[in-house]
Amino acid sequence: MTELRVHDVATGLPFATDRFDGVYSHLALHYFIEPTTQHVFDEIGRVLRPGGILVFCVKSTADPAYGKGEQFGPRIFSLNGHVRHFFDEQYIRRLLTGWHIEKLDHYDGRFESGRSSAFVSVVATRAVV
Repeated sequence: MTELRVHDVATGLPFATDRFDGVYSHLALHYFIEPTTQHVFDEIGRVLRPGGILVFCVKSTADPAYGKGEQFGPRIFSLNGHVRHFFDEQYIRRLLTGWHIEKLDHYDGRFESGRSSAFVSVVATRAVV
């Protein structure tokens, strides 16, 4: 049976520890300030089983919008009312301390509007303890 839930991930995940084999996020983890971002990644690590896989994609500091607009924090900018937290490799490695990073790729892309963007995609495995 499939269950649909709407939940604010910034408040923690409503699942038991070691519950899932995998977590996937596409462009949903780059909207939080740094302490909240770390909390979200800690929660993902908590709900993943040891050896579980996290696959995610976030905006890169190589993105043309990086550094534009009002700055709210390190690598966090609001442009035209849209707040984004941009990631670089060093920051990702810090968020994933204790994880095994299988793949970390930087790539450029375009939105349907033709506007260019830059992303980081990551595949990481939760450490087996």
